[in-house]
Amino acid sequence: MGRAGCVRCKDAGSLDSSAIGATEDAAACVRSAFQRPVLGRLEVPNPASVAPVEPAHALADLLVASPQVQAATVFDNRNEPLGSVGASPRWAATAVRAGRSLLEDAGGLRGVGEATQVHASLEGGDVFVVGRRGAPAILAVTAAHQPAGLLFHDLKRCLASVVEAQKVSE
Repeated sequence: MGRAGCVRCKDAGSLDSSAIGATEDAAACVRSAFQRPVLGRLEVPNPASVAPVEPAHALADLLVASPQVQAATVFDNRNEPLGSVGASPRWAATAVRAGRSLLEDAGGLRGVGEATQVHASLEGGDVFVVGRRGAPAILAVTAAHQPAGLLFHDLKRCLASVVEAQKVSE
């Protein structure tokens, strides 16, 4: 568990001003008002494979697999939202900018390359981002102090299924 205002990421060390700015943007996402949709019963896909699915379906599956997720958005390599759940379009656009900034800035913190996953623990909740530079990514917001390991796994699976669907449609 992180403490409020702390950014943790793969291959990252101390904070710098650009990461702090991205964290402040992420904090605005956590504070924003949004409603979580009511979902019916959905089947969770076989964990041994990733099937290509549309973003809306993949995000619905994410909420079933990780009920601690309050809002999430998947975005493409041009930072255009592909789908969101539990959030308004305005929130999704803000979240996309914050998520991409967190990924890009976290990688430069130690000068060791690209960050592929970031967990920012904020006073109002946690922000998780998974993705690569120039590729689709996913951002999720949870209540504060959520365990990261399983959630990162679920986010990677959700993102992989959306990427597979994009490959099939091309």
